[in-house]
Amino acid sequence: MLTEQAHVLKFKEDLPEAEVLLRCHRGLLDDALDLTDKESAWIILRLAELLEWNPPEDVSATFCHTSND
Repeated sequence: MLTEQAHVLKFKEDLPEAEVLLRCHRGLLDDALDLTDKESAWIILRLAELLEWNPPEDVSATFCHTSND
């Protein structure tokens, strides 16, 4: 599950929460998952919610900017 991967990355690499979420977001965009920017942003916003972390501003802006498309 992505929540477990995020926790491991945070503690193993000693990264701030926002950086973990941004790395996860880049991973979703780089993989051959065929996700749109809006879909990948939603996943990261949901991940932040589940982890009770603040979402990165870049991802929030991407989701809000494209939410009317």
